[in-house]
Amino acid sequence: MNYYELIYLKNELKNKLTGCWVEQMITPFRNQLECFIAGETKSFRLIFSAAPGNSALFLDTYRPGKKSNALQFFTEIYGLKISDLGVLKHDRFFWLEFENGNRLWFRLFGSKANALLAENGIVTASFKDHNEVGDKAPSAPDMQLFDMSQAEDTVLRTMQKLNPLYPKWEMKALIEHQQLEDKPVDELAEFLRACTEQKEQNPEFRLLIDGHVTLLNEAH
Repeated sequence: MNYYELIYLKNELKNKLTGCWVEQMITPFRNQLECFIAGETKSFRLIFSAAPGNSALFLDTYRPGKKSNALQFFTEIYGLKISDLGVLKHDRFFWLEFENGNRLWFRLFGSKANALLAENGIVTASFKDHNEVGDKAPSAPDMQLFDMSQAEDTVLRTMQKLNPLYPKWEMKALIEHQQLEDKPVDELAEFLRACTEQKEQNPEFRLLIDGHVTLLNEAH
């Protein structure tokens, strides 16, 4: 999942999960965490995939969790209401905050995708064993987007420097379809900024013929 997709996932989940509480969190098989969340009128099953290179977070069809013979996680937050949800600025971390101030973080990138429970800013429990208990909770990176101070040796690398949050596969497609190979840095920045603003302010959820999902409109 990319950063821009997480923004819209946050909006959907915030409407549904705020005020609900955790009933159970189990792993039915390797790299998957199932979060059973109950509300006053409706229950939800939030699925987190920590598979390397294929991390994801989504709501799936609800079914009751296992009552026995299931490895459980984060029991400290069972019964606590979700007070807020969010995405870490400029990073692919999604978080659920509970009424006692604890946060459950989902790292949705890299070979070490993980779910982390933090109390007072310190990680107290982890879904995957990456030796992170005791570390500081995630914090927003110091990132300046669209810095045109220096071009890289290829158009792709230049675009990645301009906006590291932008999906690499989509940049490659834009370079080919929009013929960006010979564009100077200022024109690349202007075009990429327009694409970014369209994704942020007026997204169009589209499935492309190659199987990718994009938020870009057809004109781009």
